Amino acid sequence: MPKPLVVIWDIDKTLADCSHREHLLRPNCVVCLTVKTSGLDYMCKTCGVPTDSQMPQSSWDLFSDPELVIKDKAYPEAVAAFTRFAELGVIQHAITGRDDLHRGVTLSWLRQVLPWDDKDNQLYTRKQAVRDLPSSVYKERALRELIRTNKYDDHTFLFFEDDSHVFGVYAKFGIVIKCPDAWEKGIVLPAPANGHEKSWKL
Repeated sequence: MPKPLVVIWDIDKTLADCSHREHLLRPNCVVCLTVKTSGLDYMCKTCGVPTDSQMPQSSWDLFSDPELVIKDKAYPEAVAAFTRFAELGVIQHAITGRDDLHRGVTLSWLRQVLPWDDKDNQLYTRKQAVRDLPSSVYKERALRELIRTNKYDDHTFLFFEDDSHVFGVYAKFGIVIKCPDAWEKGIVLPAPANGHEKSWKL
């Protein structure tokens, strides 16, 4: 007998198009610490070193402003996928890096754009105690808690996620769909071909 399927959704850049507030995320150079980097290569304007960056909490706080979050648009393809899974009776939950302080806004948004049911769909948000953990560590902990709480040890998992640091963690538990690429490239729920398929002649 096949194992029951559980779908786990991320929210930002997966369910929600948050491009209108992404400019508020301004990473800092790990060498200069306080100097903001520029460009995708994170070349620091002050020290001239292409280096890793860290996102200050102040940037995350601006990015997560509830008044901006509630204005996010949902990816139509994501809504279609979520809706189809719901129609098929598939279990669906969300694990997000969003702060637990703004949980209410996130739930309101989910109810507006999806057939989200608080009885069936669970939302995991970051509590203050795990605010400083890397996403991969936090999300693995949240997933393990979800599995333990719901007794999902014998289930199959499908993840919709945009953070490449989380891909490897989730891959240990199931299949990962990279977002928002999946919506942009039509990987999920592709449109069927028009007309009738021709038969083969031997």
